[in-house]
Amino acid sequence: MTRSVTDLHPAQEEMVRLMCSVWLLGPPRTPAVERLVVHLFSPDEAEVARYLPFYRRRPVDEVARRAGRPVDEVQPLLDSLSYRFVIMGGRRGYGLLPIVPGMFEYVLMGGENTAWHRRYSELFEEVIHSGYASAYTQSSIPAVRNVPDVREIPVGQTLDSRSAVVDADLMEEMLAEHELFGMLNVCQCRQSRHFTDKRCRKAGVEDGCLIFGSFAHKSIDRGRGRRLDRHEMRDLVAQRREQKLVFLAGNVSADSPNVICTCCECCCHLLQTVNEWGGHNWLAAPRYLAAVDDELCDHCGLCRPACGTRAHEVRKKVHTYQRDRCIGCGNCLQTCPQKAIILEPNRRYRRPSPDFDRLARRLVPGIGWTMLRARLGR
Repeated sequence: MTRSVTDLHPAQEEMVRLMCSVWLLGPPRTPAVERLVVHLFSPDEAEVARYLPFYRRRPVDEVARRAGRPVDEVQPLLDSLSYRFVIMGGRRGYGLLPIVPGMFEYVLMGGENTAWHRRYSELFEEVIHSGYASAYTQSSIPAVRNVPDVREIPVGQTLDSRSAVVDADLMEEMLAEHELFGMLNVCQCRQSRHFTDKRCRKAGVEDGCLIFGSFAHKSIDRGRGRRLDRHEMRDLVAQRREQKLVFLAGNVSADSPNVICTCCECCCHLLQTVNEWGGHNWLAAPRYLAAVDDELCDHCGLCRPACGTRAHEVRKKVHTYQRDRCIGCGNCLQTCPQKAIILEPNRRYRRPSPDFDRLARRLVPGIGWTMLRARLGR
C-alpha cells in the first residue's frame, strides 16, 4: 500500500495527525507513518477513534455524542480496535495509546500470527528504525530499571575488595513478594523481528516477558500469557541469565506488580534506543556498575557479546570499557575467565518508586520537558 497524503480519508488524515503528536510521543509525519495508520484504522474506525483522548478513557456514549453517531454504531468499531489492542478499551471507556510504548507491546504480546499482525510488524519496524525516538531522549525519564544478576558476584568499593557479596538479588525479592507469576506468550520485539524475516541471536520468540502480581492475573485471564509457579519462574530466570539477556522492568519496588522484559541487543527496541539514540535517559541509574581491572584483563573479548549496551568493545585485539554505557546487568562478569570485572556501588543510584502511580508523578517534569523540546524541534 503506497497511499499518499491526498489518498487518505479525512478521518484517517486526522488520525495521522493525532498519532504523530508529541503528546503521544509520536514520530514526525512520513509516508511510513501514514501507511501504518491506514493499516490500524479503517475509515469508519478512524471516524470514531479521532474523538478519543490521550492516555485516559472516554465513555462510549460521550464518544458517540462527539462523533454525532448512535452508540450502537460506535460501540462495535471501538470494540474492534480494542480487541486488536490498537486502543485502550474496557468498561471505563476507550482511549488512544502511543505507537510505542503502548500499542506495539499490546498488539503483539498475545502471539497471534495473522496476515494483519505480520503487516503491522513490517510497518512498525519501518517507522521505529527511522530513529525518531531520539527526539524524546533529551531529558531524564527514569521509567525503567535494570534487574541485575548479582548472585555470587563480587561487589566492592574498590577493585581490591573482591569478597563482599550483594545481600539480596532484586529478582529474589520479587519472587518473595508475589504469589502470582506468569510469562507472556511471546516477546513482542522478537516476534516483530521474526515477522520481518530476522532472527534473534540469543533467544526465541517464545521467550516472553516475565509478569508478576496483578499484571500476571490480567494477562493470563486474557489468554496473553500462561501461569507459572515460583519454582518455574526461578528456573526461567536462570535460563534467561544463561542466555545473557538483559532484564529490564518498571522502576518500582519489588512488591509492586511489574513486567520484566528479557532483552537482547539485536531485537529489543529499548536497547536499540539506548545504544543508538540516547535512551540512557529512560533508564534509572543502576545500583551497581561494572569496573574492569586492566592488569587482569587479557583482552579475550568474551565480554563483548555478553554486553547488551556496547560498554565493552574489542578492536584490534584490545579491550576498552565505557563506564557511561554500563547499566549494571552483570552479564559481562559471568563471561570473564580472568575475573577482571567486578560490580561497584553506583553513587547516582536512587531507590525506585513504591508503585506505578507514584512513578508517573515522579516522571511528569521530565516527560513535560521532553514533549516541549520535541514540539519546538518540529
